Amino acid sequence: MQKLSIQLFLPSIYSDIKKSFFNKSDLLSLLEEHINFDSFILLSFRYTFYSRNGRDHIYHLDSFIHTLVFQKLLAIDSDTLLINILKFSPKLCDFCRFRKVPDSFQFSRFRKNYAPFIFEMFNKLVEITEPICREIDKKKADYLIYDTTGFESYVTKNNPKFFNSKLKQAKKFSKTNDTNPYAAVYSMLPSSSNTNPEVRQQYINGHFCYALKASISINELGIIQHIN
Repeated sequence: MQKLSIQLFLPSIYSDIKKSFFNKSDLLSLLEEHINFDSFILLSFRYTFYSRNGRDHIYHLDSFIHTLVFQKLLAIDSDTLLINILKFSPKLCDFCRFRKVPDSFQFSRFRKNYAPFIFEMFNKLVEITEPICREIDKKKADYLIYDTTGFESYVTKNNPKFFNSKLKQAKKFSKTNDTNPYAAVYSMLPSSSNTNPEVRQQYINGHFCYALKASISINELGIIQHIN
């Protein structure tokens, strides 16, 4: 395991990271230099992952964690786009330690199978980042902002093909009933997912989708403190 001489608690890293967002190579270098990803991954997470997949599995736990962190940092909103970036960026693929780029099924299965461990890792990161936030700006770190949102789920109803099939039905209906098919289609959509009733139709991030409703608390620096 690599021993890092400079750790995450240095507030100066915060400004360096902000400057590097427009230069992905610099961002990767900063992440490698200052963040010890191994320290964030719980032993129970490692044990469960490798007991299911084996040590010689082609995809490693560290690789998935590196990739998901990078995806969130750059707000890459789909696994398809993330996979394409990995395929055309050898440096990013090397940073994520992938010998072979996973497909979208591998990413969705990883999130589904290990969701409780990912949440535990998030809670650990909150504990680690709290003193960093206070060093950056104590006043902003003390303020908490509460908001509701939704997490778009990996269900069939979020597939564009499902919406398009309903739109075709609405267009056929509009020919004999003089209605706007683009307005009528939403009344034809079910209110929730068949596989998970808690995944409901919502309007989030500028579009309708099927999502799990959630509440988020963040401090004034924009760092998430709690997800319910």
